[in-house]
Amino acid sequence: DPQQYHQLLRYIDPKKCVVNVISKSGSTTETAAAYAFFKTYFSEKLGQDWTKHFVFTTDQKEGILRAEADKLGIITLPVPDDVGGRFSVLSAVGLFPALAMGINVTELLTGAKQLVDNLSKDPNQNPAWQIALSQYLFQKEKGINTVVLMPYIWRMELFANWFRQLWAESLGKEGRGVLPIKAVGPADQHSQVQFYNQGKWLNTFLFITAKNYQHDSEISISDTPELAYLDKTKLSTIIKAECEATRYSLANNDRPSACIEIEQLDTKHLGALILFFELSVVYFGALLEINPFDQPGVEFGKQYMYGLLGRKGFEDKAKEIEKKKQSISKNVINFSF
Repeated sequence: DPQQYHQLLRYIDPKKCVVNVISKSGSTTETAAAYAFFKTYFSEKLGQDWTKHFVFTTDQKEGILRAEADKLGIITLPVPDDVGGRFSVLSAVGLFPALAMGINVTELLTGAKQLVDNLSKDPNQNPAWQIALSQYLFQKEKGINTVVLMPYIWRMELFANWFRQLWAESLGKEGRGVLPIKAVGPADQHSQVQFYNQGKWLNTFLFITAKNYQHDSEISISDTPELAYLDKTKLSTIIKAECEATRYSLANNDRPSACIEIEQLDTKHLGALILFFELSVVYFGALLEINPFDQPGVEFGKQYMYGLLGRKGFEDKAKEIEKKKQSISKNVINFSF
């Protein structure tokens, strides 16, 4: 979005910034466009020193960014050969930005490793397998094709975005899979839960909560009788009650849910959760007998986009789109304001 670029330039100082360009091949249009944009901007502001402000996370041997890095002497980090983008959070793809944000990446990896070490070889004691199996059985036996992830931890909103991509791209192929939906409690109690309770049954639910919430506070409101029930109540007690109440209201309407409770949201537990959901989606893919590591549907869209933008070698895709436009033009409704 041009507006996003415009606003970003208002806040950054090129002399104090590093641009991390992440793309295995370097050919992804959005990433390539961003690189070209900021390359021009930084070179105008910094001259030849612009290359010192870029780090490429890319293929170690080939691709557009690899060639650029070799030609210009830009620092690079590796994208693992056998790890797809959505599974690459715990590689240099995710670890370098995390490090720049002040996250202790050693603890992040330690949490992931501890999860693996502690997973039981008994399927009945393996929660990642149990989540995958339950979703599979609800789909197979009840026709439930949607899952809602609803953390009752405000800082996990972007985690829910990643979960949505992980499960959608990994499972949605060959006419199979489940559609992941993001919700965040308690806010989405007031935007989605009405449908989940009394609308058509379409979903299973996964909740994430914590035993301990950092920076907890206690409410003091003894002078308002109607709110006296909240007096001397901790904020963590309220959010836990809201999560539990939501689960019970769903259960009363025969809506199935599972709750993952972590000790607290810290770096180790975040690393464990990342690997937990990666393992779970791989198990689910095995149950569905599909490959959870590819995304051919995304590639279709990329090829048509290349055609529309005039990339050499994709002229046939542009022609396909033009033909489709002509065939559906009578059914298209355009709004102008």
